Amino acid sequence: MRRGAVEGVPIAAGGFKICLELLMRGRIESVAEVPYTFVDRAAGDSKMSLREALGYLTQLRQLYAVRFLTSRRARPRYVRAPP
Repeated sequence: MRRGAVEGVPIAAGGFKICLELLMRGRIESVAEVPYTFVDRAAGDSKMSLREALGYLTQLRQLYAVRFLTSRRARPRYVRAPP
């Protein structure tokens, strides 16, 4: 993301959900999908839990209201990056 698109954007989430906040609250004009292959964890335990999942769903609901119910700006364009 370019700094100008997200500078000054309020962030209400922590952890892995920050990117989602920036995408929804920032002035993002387009998004490109970059393929990524996840590998098995080498050490430690996953932080995923029911509490994290519920927090994520709550965040989605809040961001929906921020983005689609109170905003008149154009939706970003989504494209897939070449492999």
